[in-house]
Amino acid sequence: MLKSIVISPAIANVLKNCSFVTNSNKTLTLNLEKKFITLLTNTIKVKIDTILQDYFDLIIINSATPPENNSQTLAKKELNLAQKQLNNIQRTFLKDREVIKIQEIFETRFDIKHIKEI
Repeated sequence: MLKSIVISPAIANVLKNCSFVTNSNKTLTLNLEKKFITLLTNTIKVKIDTILQDYFDLIIINSATPPENNSQTLAKKELNLAQKQLNNIQRTFLKDREVIKIQEIFETRFDIKHIKEI
């Protein structure tokens, strides 16, 4: 739902760093990681309430440290997905026949940290 609603980058940043807790009786409860709590100003909270009022009667945003928080935030999920994609690119590159030949000819190895998507 977050990706389908047009919102400001500041609001998106707060919501992306929240994890879903419950959605019951038109009440949405989210946990915002403590390190991002300073992003949740009164103005941002009011804007989030205004944007989501069509979907929920009450929006509760708690602050939580990662150990209290079993689910991942959208930001962490996006980071994990990007890391998986990069790992896949690196593995594919290193398995390429031409790359293997170059490594054998020059008796060297490519630095995997420098293999990035173009």
